[in-house]
Amino acid sequence: MNDSGPRHTTVKDVLLFAVLALPVVYGVLLPPSDGGPRWPAEAAGVAVLGAAVAASRRWPLLSLLIVLALVPLQGNFVFGVPVMSYLTGRRTPHARPVLWAFTAVFVTGSVLNIVRGIDVTSWFPQTLYLVVLGVLPWLVGRYWRQYQELVHAGWERADQLEREHRIVAERERLRERARIAQDMHDSLGHELALIAVRAGALQVAPDLPERHRAQAAELRASAADATEHLREIVGVLREETARDPAGPRDGAGPREGAPTRPARESITDLVERARTSGMPVGLTGDAGPLAGAAPMTVLAAHRVVQEALTNAAKHAPG
Repeated sequence: MNDSGPRHTTVKDVLLFAVLALPVVYGVLLPPSDGGPRWPAEAAGVAVLGAAVAASRRWPLLSLLIVLALVPLQGNFVFGVPVMSYLTGRRTPHARPVLWAFTAVFVTGSVLNIVRGIDVTSWFPQTLYLVVLGVLPWLVGRYWRQYQELVHAGWERADQLEREHRIVAERERLRERARIAQDMHDSLGHELALIAVRAGALQVAPDLPERHRAQAAELRASAADATEHLREIVGVLREETARDPAGPRDGAGPREGAPTRPARESITDLVERARTSGMPVGLTGDAGPLAGAAPMTVLAAHRVVQEALTNAAKHAPG
């Protein structure tokens, strides 16, 4: 699999060389117009053309200049100029070296023609040929290169956005897990505390047999252990959320979702449930001030009372 890429590249270069060399070989096979044998020089030019094609991937501008230098040797080498110009536009990252090269070729050719005394009407059309066969294909190749770079940059941007979306989703998942863990701690901790209170009431009941009194003590110890285990689990979840490298976003905290509570349970119901469990607790006043309050305000008050009852059940003497 590793060799398929270089082998494919070599095959394409060989086919390109065959296409560019075919007109030159055809010109070599024709009888010379001046009667002198020119095929050794043209055959050497074909070999140089092959070297230019081989080097076009690493040094595309140099290969283009070589092909331009071969044009005076035989006119059929001109078929390679637009091809090498296009490849130079595709494979050259910067435009300035190529523009300087085209300028140097134009100036050098003009000076040589003037020194040799050739009429300007004869060599000036060569300038147009340079533009048509050299500059325009190079512009097409450069445009295609820039288009491919834009497409590649677009895909990279899409991948980056997808990665950022996954990071944000993972961050929100951690926050939601921490919120659920906190709700579990508040709600289940409260229920376990009430179970411990009931078990403690059974333990001290005077008419309870000793065997049942021992079981009530074990039940109370189990409820306390479950509460401690729940606290440890919630602590682990909080630590994982605190290690989130991105941190809160746009002022959002880990408790941005709405916590849960037993359905339709008011503060009066909460206190009454604690009292029936054996806690000496009562409620003074009524829930009138909370009747028109916002749902989050009512929920906050419910949570404050619930936490106070839980702490009293866990830590208050007796």
